[in-house]
Amino acid sequence: MTYGFSTCDRLQAAHSLEAILDAVYTAFEEMLTVVRAHQDPDDAMFVPFVMAATCAASGRDAILLAPSLPPHPRQAATVGEYRPGTAMTAARELGGLCQILETKLTEAASYASGQRDRSACLDAAAQARELREYLSGSAP
Repeated sequence: MTYGFSTCDRLQAAHSLEAILDAVYTAFEEMLTVVRAHQDPDDAMFVPFVMAATCAASGRDAILLAPSLPPHPRQAATVGEYRPGTAMTAARELGGLCQILETKLTEAASYASGQRDRSACLDAAAQARELREYLSGSAP
């Protein structure tokens, strides 16, 4: 993996609602860092990356509305061993991270006890799916 997303392991290991929400928040922040690094107006992927940034920010904001999000300061988003690659490589790897996010958020929504937590999870999962669609070229 070119980007070495630091949150992949945290996301996959998270099982409580609080741990999932915290890891998801950081993942969306991390994704924003990578997406912004690839917003080159001269690249054919410029528009998909601009739309992906909107989805990543919206997903992050949806998680902020979850009452079960831990109150401690979120970990700063860092992309471990960041090595700039091509926009296509970034799009593919972000798509993989989006699939993990969507799975974890859908799972968390199924056992979240509060409606606001469920809604936050489902809204963020929808943003992850839309982000993946923009970067894969399958968005409407």
